[in-house]
Parts: sequence; structure tokens; C-alpha cells
Amino acid sequence: MFQSIMRYHQRQEGSSMGVATKCCLTVLISAGVSGWVIGYPNAASAQVASFDCAKAATAAEATICRVSSLGAKDVELTTLYRILVTVHPTPGGMAYREFRDDQQDRQTKWLNNVRNACEDRVACLHEAYDQRIKALSATIIENVGLTYGENFE
Repeated sequence: MFQSIMRYHQRQEGSSMGVATKCCLTVLISAGVSGWVIGYPNAASAQVASFDCAKAATAAEATICRVSSLGAKDVELTTLYRILVTVHPTPGGMAYREFRDDQQDRQTKWLNNVRNACEDRVACLHEAYDQRIKALSATIIENVGLTYGENFE
């Protein structure tokens, strides 16, 4: 996942990330993955997707559980999304609640109008996940940054 963010940044900026940015994103993503696994105690055992496959409610969810590469993309996407709704955007950006609410709204719309519209079409789901992961990665690069010497507590 970190590599997908780096590749996006390199395509957008035409250069590699600085050491501070790599460090920040590595910590954020590691924290997101750790928090995600800690939040779901049985996730490490047989978790195929970010949700309980026994409760798959749509054709898209059933397909994600059946196709391991889609399950992996679902976990990556969910981790990126959780990072975005957990961390505060850079001070020059939106207010935290506004930013979080906007991300939640975008995710709900994507789930309902894009992912679920693919139903059981694997290629469609791959494309939908690739595009959403790209969008979330771009949002992380644009809105999450290091701020030295500021206390946000």
C-alpha cells in the first residue's frame, strides 16, 4: 500500500518523496494497519476482506470474498480510508470534522454507486478499487502532512 502511495506521488510530482514524507506515511500506514488488526481480533487468522464475509450482503461483497486479489484491495482501501478519517488534515486545510464527514460521504457514495454497481463483475470491481485507492492515496498526499512544533491536543 505504501508503494501505491509513493507511485501516485511520483506520477503527480515527477520526483520521489522526501525522507520526511516517506517516514510520515510509513508511520501512518503502519498505525492504520495495526489499528485495523487490533480493532478486529480475529482479522489476522482468516480475514479475506475488511468485512465479515459470512455477512456479505451484496453480489459485490460476495465476489470480493471469493476473489483473493479483490479481498486484498478491499483491505488496502479500508486501511487508507481509516487513516483519512482518523488523522487531522494539515492546518491549512478543512476543519477536521468537515474533512472527516466529507470523506465518509465520499466513501458511502463510492460503495453504493460504484462498487456495488459492479455486482459480480470481477474486472469492474478491480477497476473500481484501483480508482478509489488512487483517489484515497492522492487525498492522503494532499491533506496529511508533518507539522513540527504544534500541539493539536
